[in-house]
Amino acid sequence: MVMAKADKYEGAPAAGHKLAFANFLTSFPFCKSVEDGIIEQWKLAGGSVDDLTVLDNAADTSRALQNSEIILNKKPEVFIQFQIDAQLNAIIARKYKEAGIPILAVDVPVPGNTFMGVDNWGVAVQTGEWIVSQIDEVYGGWDNVDVVFIGINPQVGATVALGWEGIVYVLKENYGEEGDPKVKGSKVVYVDAGSTTEAS
Repeated sequence: MVMAKADKYEGAPAAGHKLAFANFLTSFPFCKSVEDGIIEQWKLAGGSVDDLTVLDNAADTSRALQNSEIILNKKPEVFIQFQIDAQLNAIIARKYKEAGIPILAVDVPVPGNTFMGVDNWGVAVQTGEWIVSQIDEVYGGWDNVDVVFIGINPQVGATVALGWEGIVYVLKENYGEEGDPKVKGSKVVYVDAGSTTEAS
């Protein structure tokens, strides 16, 4: 589907079709903007509000599973899933494959389905390069740095993990073993960011 030009689509391509979206966390500004964009484009394409299901996973895996069951029963033609637990996405993918309903995965892949997200490795490398520049400009070099904390979330799976692995790649290139959190005595330390836990 081509994005709307001049605030309209030709021929109302969404009319008569059914779409569902489960958001990661509606109260989070980025997630809200994704949701608003989907609703806006759906309406511009002639889709009926009655044929669009929008639910909030609320950053909770149990709720995300429940939402996926609700949506499955509504039998949409496409399910847009924004849910960051990779293992749960695999479970949901199997059920939807059996039902013949394709999933469009936002940010975190759903096995066997179309993925829409950023270049995690590329963004991480850019971030790592920025960190290196700040270490030089702000702290006067690596020798003046005590520790670098990198927030991670193991639940998100390998694709999103590239978002911190790319940073470490740059730090290792510049600082050797002291930039490798897997090496004892390194100045770089992984910490659980807690984005899918109560700690968040």
